[in-house]
Amino acid sequence: MNSNTLKVTENNTIVLFSFNNQSVTISTDPETESDALMYFCSGGANLVGNYNKLQGDLDTIQMDKTGYFKCLTYNDIIYNIEEKEGLLSVHPIGLDFEYSDVYPVHGEIINVEIDDLNNDMFPEILVYTTSGTDKRGDDFWFFCK
Repeated sequence: MNSNTLKVTENNTIVLFSFNNQSVTISTDPETESDALMYFCSGGANLVGNYNKLQGDLDTIQMDKTGYFKCLTYNDIIYNIEEKEGLLSVHPIGLDFEYSDVYPVHGEIINVEIDDLNNDMFPEILVYTTSGTDKRGDDFWFFCK
């Protein structure tokens, strides 16, 4: 929105990140939608609030290496899509059998969608990526399982 405020839409909720030198404030627009940010926390917590900048070096061992994560639902099956350290993993929940697959990722994932494109009763997962200095979309993947 400006040099100090980032506006993001996630799950049809507008999330605002307002930055200053030593802190960030996370809110929703409108403020009445703040309960939508409980999804990102376990135990009933909420992301809405003020966060102060830590002083000193971060302990990188404790940092989550996940670069992208999204849950997709198709016909009562949940598909957890996760990119970590250049590998994309697909973990469906609710199938009658165990399935998990891993694919190499080239570039940054910007979105993932799911649909049955060829009407075979099995959904395809589309992964959109960008790479290069201009960040133009140059990869388009889909997986059929």
